[in-house]
Amino acid sequence: MKKALLGLFIIIVICAISAPFVNGLILENILRSQVEKYNELYAEHSFYPDIEITNYHRSYGSSEIEWTMTVPYLQTLDDVGPIVLVEKAQHGVFGITSTTHLNRNSGYSDFIRENLNGEDPLSISSRYGLFRGLTTTIALEQLELHDDENNSMIVNPGELVIRADRSLANIRTDATFAGISVPGAFEIKGIELHSNIKLISRLIVDGTSSVSIEQINIEDRDAVAISSLKGESTFDFDEANNKLSMQAKYSVAQIVADDNKVDDVRISFGINQLDVAGFEAVYAVYTNLINDLLANVATTQNDPERAKEMMEKEMALAGIRLVAEAEKLLKKDLQIEISNLHLVLPQGVVVGDLSIGLKQDMTMVSFISLSQQPKKLVEVFSFASNMSLPVGLIPNQDNLLSPIFPGMQTGLFEEVGGKLVHKAEITDHQLLLNGKEFQLR
Repeated sequence: MKKALLGLFIIIVICAISAPFVNGLILENILRSQVEKYNELYAEHSFYPDIEITNYHRSYGSSEIEWTMTVPYLQTLDDVGPIVLVEKAQHGVFGITSTTHLNRNSGYSDFIRENLNGEDPLSISSRYGLFRGLTTTIALEQLELHDDENNSMIVNPGELVIRADRSLANIRTDATFAGISVPGAFEIKGIELHSNIKLISRLIVDGTSSVSIEQINIEDRDAVAISSLKGESTFDFDEANNKLSMQAKYSVAQIVADDNKVDDVRISFGINQLDVAGFEAVYAVYTNLINDLLANVATTQNDPERAKEMMEKEMALAGIRLVAEAEKLLKKDLQIEISNLHLVLPQGVVVGDLSIGLKQDMTMVSFISLSQQPKKLVEVFSFASNMSLPVGLIPNQDNLLSPIFPGMQTGLFEEVGGKLVHKAEITDHQLLLNGKEFQLR
């Protein structure tokens, strides 16, 4: 029994002694494989940085890792080079902790020395758990900047915490930022950001995110104050049908501009049943077009006139190409909606909703034929809209209350109970406007 316990003790001691070295080895393998995976995933995306481990020195109890990040499309600009991060990691028994700094970037170091008396307000720390993934905390201390005329900008403290599993597929983000201000000009305070997402592909995610700003004050000739700005987003990926639905909700408690005030502003946007294969195909074409554009602009050798001429030409061609590709998105059940519109004006309350969807797959040629056969619109689209406006909001209401197109039996709105009310929908193969058929001709 004693020999067994002694043997167990020796094994535990050996494991404890070797754990830091083994953890360091595991960390290096994970980091290198994830960098390779990331670069393969975003190889054709000029807007995503290329990440490279340019130096990796690993010892028994510690590692020093030099990361280099390069944003391809920024390399065409003068004085924009790679960003170098140096991470120093300590190997522990159950995981690894590290700190990261930017002091090998001369521009950053010069800025800190010249403007902040050499005191770096930014700190980056990480913890790599063997079984729990990665947690990185980026903290910013308060700082104050001054220009040549002694105008100041105050940047308040903030913190960003990112948690990810070992595969880096499930990511949770929580951020707080006390705000930023330029006395006498503007102030933004009380910023929060939260997200919890799963990466499905380089474009597609599933999950939720939210952002909120407590107060925005613009102190200029035309003073503006915005209170309690909030936004929420939801991404719902349907794996079985390869469809993506996205909703975004926004609200503002109050907007005051001089003597004008708007209260309780709310609105939601949604794109439902978006064909993922079509979306990825369109985005791939868009990315290739942008890459070609940036490459061509880079050849202008800082000639603004030539660059402008080239961009106008390339953008015109890109627009034509993207319109042709867009029909890959025009699939049955695609729906776009604007809902829960609500705002309180001095004249009264505005509310509204709108949704439009496809009942069948469509092509650009199909849309051209619809212009010649408008009666078929009710076979192709689902549609519903509602809106209510205060009567006093619009001075000249004649065009709203009277038919303006052939086939209309009412105006776009009707006056009901002191309000301008609109309702339209496609039902039973008819387009109804305010309860009466809009005869499509």
